[in-house]
Amino acid sequence: MTREEKIKKAALIAVAHHIELEKAEALKAQSSTNSSWSRTGIKMMMTKRKIVQLRGRSLRSA
Repeated sequence: MTREEKIKKAALIAVAHHIELEKAEALKAQSSTNSSWSRTGIKMMMTKRKIVQLRGRSLRSA
């Protein structure tokens, strides 16, 4: 293998590695977006439960 072929091979490996890292980062960003939406949904559900509990307490005390 000549010097030029070795350099080309190293460049191809570096580019492939970089592409794999970008794919992994994109998947990670996508999953964090999904988890943030699910956390928001959970917070909304907990808020609704709290409101229902507070209304129930106020009705009982009246």
